[in-house]
Amino acid sequence: MSLGWRRVVLLCVAAASAIAVLVPGGSAAERAVSFTFEVVPGPGEVTYGQNVAYKAEISNTSGTTLTHVIFRMRKPFVGPVEAPVPAAQFVDSTCPQNDGHGVEVTNADGTVEWTCDFGNLPAYTTDPTVKAQRTLSVVWGVLPSANLDDCPGCLQAIPRVTVKEGLNDQTNPNDAFAPRNQQVPATLLAADSENSHNYKSAGGYETTACTPGSGPSSLLTKQKLDALLNKVSTDVCITQIPTSDINLGLATTILEGVSHPGNPGFAQLETSDVCVAAPGVNCGAYGAYLAQVFDADHPMTVVLRIPDALLLKSQTLTKVWHNADQYPNPLSLCGSGPVPLNGCLVENPTLSKGAAKDRFWTITVKTLTNGWFTGG
Repeated sequence: MSLGWRRVVLLCVAAASAIAVLVPGGSAAERAVSFTFEVVPGPGEVTYGQNVAYKAEISNTSGTTLTHVIFRMRKPFVGPVEAPVPAAQFVDSTCPQNDGHGVEVTNADGTVEWTCDFGNLPAYTTDPTVKAQRTLSVVWGVLPSANLDDCPGCLQAIPRVTVKEGLNDQTNPNDAFAPRNQQVPATLLAADSENSHNYKSAGGYETTACTPGSGPSSLLTKQKLDALLNKVSTDVCITQIPTSDINLGLATTILEGVSHPGNPGFAQLETSDVCVAAPGVNCGAYGAYLAQVFDADHPMTVVLRIPDALLLKSQTLTKVWHNADQYPNPLSLCGSGPVPLNGCLVENPTLSKGAAKDRFWTITVKTLTNGWFTGG
């Protein structure tokens, strides 16, 4: 399906999450609900064809048990709210209802919502055995598109919570709670297509393990190199996906061209920042998030490709650094032992054959954690 929608200009494009205290519309003030609603991966950017997740934490802040608590969210869409175009398909969730599938309902006004019924939610108490909060992750697969450009703030999701209501009862607003900031937008990043104009970034919520060199990668940036526009391409393969009752995958982002003080690599080359955040943690700037650490049997593989035309005649790529601010020594070749925390080279950087203007260097790293890469 081609997503040929109109651009939507949102005043709150920069908001990657909504932290809301919800109040009911009407007189039923004794019922009080609050929740946070966050898009994953942060900072709210996802590549066409990748997964995106929404994480909600729902709390009963009233003094009484709430009955029939239902989380609802519009299927992620693009375009104006009054004429939405579906932009994603349901993949999975941690909802305890219907084996994680929840229930999809079509309202009287024609809008479609995905719902999860939590049943009763106890009142807040200092008793640690009483859980007055529920955490929910919902994963959606963003549809691929032939769109050539990023679309800032295009992907929208509108959540709400209803209390003491069934799925067919839409008539009593006293029991419908909506956040003050109802829309949580995310930017759609252009896919790795032949004519894509996005050369430097990618984002997704990875739920499926990758096999290096076989099948699709977990996440990648535009692979067609250009010595002026696309000075590095990055391909990430995550071989292990830890899951839990509140997390189904790992927030993952790639951002190329970030400046790092003390970069020991060639000045004309661009760095590649890879974030794979720990379960339940969102990505962000390097060093500002808790990184996922893989075990030695399931290292992450990162493949970098760099145009040879960027190097001076006297230069060859012989060294690769990963997190040079913490590990000043270049990576060594992988041996027969375990993969080091900061990684090792599968082989020395290799130069492809062919016409001089088309040749490129390939760097393949195995690592147990993420961060930034540079070569020299």
